[in-house]
Amino acid sequence: MILNVLVIGFVGLIAYWWANQGTFSAIIHCTCVIVAAALSFAVWEPLAMRLLAIPGVEVWAWGLALLAPFAIFLLVLRVAADKLVPGNLNFPQVVNYVVGGAFGAVAAVITVGMIVLGAGFTQSDVRLVDFRGTVRSTAAKGQPDYAGSANLWIPVHTITAEAMATLSGGAFWPEFGKPIREVRPKLAAAAVSLHRDSMQDGLARTTAPPAAVSVESLRYSPDFENIDRSRGAYVLELNVGSGANDSGGILTVSSSQVMLVGRGSGTKEPPISHPLQFSQPNQSGSRSLFAFDDLLNYCSNVPGQQESKLMFVFPAAPFGPPEAGSPPRFVLFKSNRYELPPPAGQPLGGMEMLAALRGATTGAGAGPLVDPTAKTIRSSDLKNDADIKPAVCSINELTTMESVDQLLTEGYQEFVKGGAQASKANRINGIFAREGTGIVRLNISRRSSSIDLWNDRTKTREEAGESAPLYLVDSFGNQYTPIGYLWVKPDGVEIRLDPKRGIPTIGDFPNLPTAGTHELFALFNPTAGAKIVSIRLGDKVVANADHTVSAAKD
Repeated sequence: MILNVLVIGFVGLIAYWWANQGTFSAIIHCTCVIVAAALSFAVWEPLAMRLLAIPGVEVWAWGLALLAPFAIFLLVLRVAADKLVPGNLNFPQVVNYVVGGAFGAVAAVITVGMIVLGAGFTQSDVRLVDFRGTVRSTAAKGQPDYAGSANLWIPVHTITAEAMATLSGGAFWPEFGKPIREVRPKLAAAAVSLHRDSMQDGLARTTAPPAAVSVESLRYSPDFENIDRSRGAYVLELNVGSGANDSGGILTVSSSQVMLVGRGSGTKEPPISHPLQFSQPNQSGSRSLFAFDDLLNYCSNVPGQQESKLMFVFPAAPFGPPEAGSPPRFVLFKSNRYELPPPAGQPLGGMEMLAALRGATTGAGAGPLVDPTAKTIRSSDLKNDADIKPAVCSINELTTMESVDQLLTEGYQEFVKGGAQASKANRINGIFAREGTGIVRLNISRRSSSIDLWNDRTKTREEAGESAPLYLVDSFGNQYTPIGYLWVKPDGVEIRLDPKRGIPTIGDFPNLPTAGTHELFALFNPTAGAKIVSIRLGDKVVANADHTVSAAKD
């Protein structure tokens, strides 16, 4: 009710305003609004891709990339129109009210529609003010319910999306890229409210940095029996990194957040499909197959793992077999669009596809698990340790570091080295670890560590390069990148924690003096129970290991 009243109110006010400004002014303004909206859609995806790469901005990226250009383009066009056409044309008042009001109403619908579309693509609750549009429902068996979705009394977002899609496939056909209908089907439904139809009723993460997701393969099986009794399936395998995780460090994906898109045209919307099933890795290294047949079913990863291979099963009926020339073309994953390769290999039989979905997972990282010629790291250099010693700190002293339950979670800060501890109620007790994970401390100090990452005794770092990532590798090939470091200096302790981005390369660690007077520990947050078998710099095994990760204790 509230959103409907707001939409009607704004549309009515804008239309009335331009009816009073005169027919000619209303026509010019309407033209400016339409052109500004079209230009905004032209830059929408490229701009959003750049904003998604900025930490902290990604939750606003899709909405901001649509609304900010619209406001800027409209302002520029209005100023230019006022300068180029400073005068007005006089029409009878009845013409102003009828014709001017009509053009004012069109401008109002497009303007309010753009605001609703942009607002719908921001991180928030699944409701937009008090309105729920297209979401998953029990009537649709856990799938997006396009048929039973509610709509606004004046569906400004639908009208605007259809108008822009029509222009994009006609007079405003893009010089570069593809028309809106081909790459953004169901745009109005995505904005209200599929984009935000995630775990926790839309409060879980609704988008991700583009680099956090990559397409591994697309396979086809003509005989696979789907849970809706249809035959034929496309199975998409994605490699999803920790950058796509929710704030709690666990990846969650609903069926609304994955859409397979086929071939369309500028005037015809392409076929689409949402996944009916998903296959995800287990902590043991095997895979489990589940169905998206309930509102509480979400695809997720194993806590602590940096990368996960997720498989999504789509019914093939909307697209047909690959030989028909209409295989899926794109996948929209959390609103980001990824191009798909042609289906790999020969079509699989139904049982072969089922075996692949339930088969073993092989870790995401390339390179050997162990190196028989490498030495084993000293046990004291790789240990379970969530403490921040020798740093001491109280909650009241935190400035640029965040905490929860007296445990550090994220940020950067210099701490006092040693000294008296704060009271038990106020002291920082260690580093936070998500449920099912532990904190592992790897000694990468100069001189004192049993491994050399400084080119003092070996040329490992020089050969790998400064852009090489540092990994812990478990017995299943899963790799874990550092979430931060603890740097012990003669006059203090520096702690940096960045669970989302981590410490991407060895060159991102601080440089240590050759005298060996500083200590540096890389901090990892691997899965509890994982057996660490090696430490790797890039694809080079620095040392073998024999260490079992323990769950962090409160």
